Amino acid sequence: MNRIILLLMITCSFSFGKCHVSSSCEKPLAEMSAEAQKFIDYSFGNLDSEIENTKEEYEKFNEELDKEIHVLKIQLEAEKLLSKKITRIEALTKKTVEFKDLDTSVLYNIIEATKPKEQTK
Repeated sequence: MNRIILLLMITCSFSFGKCHVSSSCEKPLAEMSAEAQKFIDYSFGNLDSEIENTKEEYEKFNEELDKEIHVLKIQLEAEKLLSKKITRIEALTKKTVEFKDLDTSVLYNIIEATKPKEQTK
């Protein structure tokens, strides 16, 4: 807002180095230009520090984001491993249930068929 007011003061119509807007605006053009330059230098100095602060905040945010991404990757890998183990447990459970449902004689035949056979000489 101050910049706009200052620019309006500078750009108001001058006649013989004086401003027609009001009696308070009777400084010579050179004086007003020097003040305007000081104001601009001050403003840009503030902008530079704001840019630096914003850059630092951005870098901190990126570091935190990288840490969160790393944690999420670890969690994803853990979930994948857990999913594999759950799938394996489900498969083993299903096989166990299948064996429980079999008749005893069928189980005996399976056991006998899987025994190593004695070789005859």
